Amino acid sequence: MQTIATSLKMPESLKRDVVQAATARGMSAHQFMLRAITRQLKSDARQHAFLEDGIHALAHAERTGTTYGLEDVANYFEALDRGETPAKPRLLPTPGTTALKASTARKPTATKPKLARAK
Repeated sequence: MQTIATSLKMPESLKRDVVQAATARGMSAHQFMLRAITRQLKSDARQHAFLEDGIHALAHAERTGTTYGLEDVANYFEALDRGETPAKPRLLPTPGTTALKASTARKPTATKPKLARAK
């Protein structure tokens, strides 16, 4: 992998903390900062994916009038954790609706919704 040099300005106290933490882990401050930056980027990507999944699930619930019950989903994942192969939880009417919509048979689209930016 090709690397490029960059400059990172930080308060002296933060630099001392970085050096101390890196030394305690047997690595250089450079390695410590690279790991911290990489870890934060991965965390941000997971959070973004989580929010996208939530937006997609909300859109699906609004479009179809269906959702999964919390207890059913919890039981499903607990069974998976035990190594079982449970049946997928059943769809329920979304609160505020009276019946399942006929559109529940549709498969989700491959497009991902765009996240609204915080103002």
